[in-house]
Amino acid sequence: KYYRFTEGQTILTLTNPDVTDAVASASAAVESQQKMYQQKQERVAELQKLLEDATITSPIDGIVIDVAVVEGEKVEGAKSVCTVADLSSIVVNASVPELDVDKVQPGQSVELTMDSGDLFTGTVQSVSMKAETSESGRGSSISFPIVIAVDENPDKTLSPNRSLDFKITTDSRDNCVTVPSGAVVYTEEGAAVYAKPAEGQSFENALPAPEGSEVPEGFVLVPIETGISDTDNTEVISGIGEGVEVYLSAPQDAYEQYRQQMEASSNG
Repeated sequence: KYYRFTEGQTILTLTNPDVTDAVASASAAVESQQKMYQQKQERVAELQKLLEDATITSPIDGIVIDVAVVEGEKVEGAKSVCTVADLSSIVVNASVPELDVDKVQPGQSVELTMDSGDLFTGTVQSVSMKAETSESGRGSSISFPIVIAVDENPDKTLSPNRSLDFKITTDSRDNCVTVPSGAVVYTEEGAAVYAKPAEGQSFENALPAPEGSEVPEGFVLVPIETGISDTDNTEVISGIGEGVEVYLSAPQDAYEQYRQQMEASSNG
């Protein structure tokens, strides 16, 4: 009584247990709905992430070289759907025989040829020190894996899982005299060729062709010093010069025949 109050000042507070309980219940319901709403939002975000992950984008610039599924197929989580390859940068897995592996070194140039005739160039990237053994009808063979990096593939014609022929240049010479490798015979003194001297020409240490051999008349056995060689050509360092005619299909046992004839003549 008789207190002075200003506008807006509380005079007294009325309470009602029913209203208080109703407010508490409504607040609890709101809090529960808010939690449920948050859970629903989180679930929606998870589902949206699944949908986003279901859209496959290319991780690199490349070409799809394999599609492992068809439309409507159920895809398991760990299954690869497709394969994208950067065909502008390709390596070739190959192997070289045991007899040739010592000649092959990283950095050597390589020519690669497809069955279609397309030609590519590359470089030996690595040579494995671990041999591989393979079995065939002729028995076992040993080879060494190598990796060849292809220099360029601008037209994307070289694709994975293709067969290639390759040729490695292990050494080279410029402006040298060569003969076909099939013309070289081997004697106790070393390599030689059957050569035909031109008019007025003679060869030092030349030997006559063995009697009864298939070497044409006029050809003599000329010792030579050889350099690098492959299955097609052999470098001649000394013994014969440019333009000399050689016999291509000389018998490899010609020197042995000649030696036997000389011994028989000497004993006679």
